[in-house]
Amino acid sequence: MRSPTTDPQHIAEGWRLRAHPRSAHRVMPGGADPVVGSGSTWIRLRLFAEEHTTFALQRRPYFPFAGTPVVLIDGIPALQGFGEAAVEVSRKRHLVEVQGGGSRGWWMVDGAAAPFDGPAAELDFYNDVCNPRHRWFERDVLGAAWFFGPPGSRAIPKHNYDSTKGNAPNGVGIFIAWVALTALGAVVFRPDGGAVAALIAAVALLPAVLLAIGAERVLDWSERRPVDRHERLQRSVPLESGDTPVTLLGRQAAPVPRSGPGAAGLVVDLRFEQVWQRVRVTGSKPVSRIEKRTYMFPGLEYLEPGVDDAAWHNLIRYGEPLGAVERPWMEAPAVYVDGRRVEARWARIHLRLEPGGHRLRVEVPRFSRGPRRPDGAGGTVVAESDLTMVAGETALADVLAETVLDGDGASFEYEVVELSSTVRNRVARLETYRRPRPPLRHEGSDFQSPAFSFSLEVTG
Repeated sequence: MRSPTTDPQHIAEGWRLRAHPRSAHRVMPGGADPVVGSGSTWIRLRLFAEEHTTFALQRRPYFPFAGTPVVLIDGIPALQGFGEAAVEVSRKRHLVEVQGGGSRGWWMVDGAAAPFDGPAAELDFYNDVCNPRHRWFERDVLGAAWFFGPPGSRAIPKHNYDSTKGNAPNGVGIFIAWVALTALGAVVFRPDGGAVAALIAAVALLPAVLLAIGAERVLDWSERRPVDRHERLQRSVPLESGDTPVTLLGRQAAPVPRSGPGAAGLVVDLRFEQVWQRVRVTGSKPVSRIEKRTYMFPGLEYLEPGVDDAAWHNLIRYGEPLGAVERPWMEAPAVYVDGRRVEARWARIHLRLEPGGHRLRVEVPRFSRGPRRPDGAGGTVVAESDLTMVAGETALADVLAETVLDGDGASFEYEVVELSSTVRNRVARLETYRRPRPPLRHEGSDFQSPAFSFSLEVTG
């Protein structure tokens, strides 16, 4: 069995929710409503981890990507890890972002409109592993199965449970069962009837088959509906900017926004994704006897628990053998249009530009902010693109930073190994912001599986 959980009893110590060491906000872990000052309100955050039984853990044939969340409020890290907490904020507009193995969503919260006896917003986060709609053999969706937004109800949204897609027969299975039952009915009820008996049995069973297929489709639709409703709720909001107006769009698939008469539009998708992980430890602990074996299925490489079961469990639950006291975060990219900087986040933004030629330049710090580089030192990575804007039309620039997570148990950091910008000059509709993770960047390691790869270095 697996289900999403925020219970700290089911989350390992190094991954439990806590205030980020650099937080500028008061963080109150737990599900109780906090007491805040008259000029403040609060945001309820539930960051779900995956809960497994030991039996299920021992038979997982893949390693998930490291996806431990870091929540940023107005660009500053507020909390990290899995669990539930309330964060006190001022009564103004706040942009809440999640990073964990990549850019994992955003939500604008209006603190000024918050009630005096409740939160300004309630937001839930599920990473790729926690959302059961992602299954290990669908590794092409890694990076595209996360969810961040308001819950559908006080309970866990239905789309985060194992449901019809994973456990119930689909339409093809029901059809095969119908054919088998038809043959059985022809033999049992009319042994000498031949084709006539088979036809009678098929017609008799048809209503039941149609009912089963319809029920499976309805259940699957009800499973998907909360996600669709949540994504429709994410509205476009303006960002504070200078001469160039910037609008923060929702992450859902949608028609391109209008740019106004005589103007052209530019949508910029700013994303980063983890494509490798370096694990470096000193001495024999905590991964002294993690070894690779083949289990059940030829070609599926998987880790058997060795002496240190904790490190093995952490690898297959969180994608990391070691936790961290302070987790890194990627600063907002610097976006320039014709040399003028515009407001941007790791999100989807829309710019209104004059028709004609323009130059798009994106700069990203080579290394993430964190304990190793508190000032973000290390240089920048740059991607540039030429744009030809046409009045009444919209161009799309897909900017992707591919990162490697480097961790040694005491600290972690992201390193940007490539920054790319792909431009389409004419688009009529935007696809969802969530995309499959780019191909892995193998650095040479014996620890490789179909769904996750990492390099392990033990020194000392």
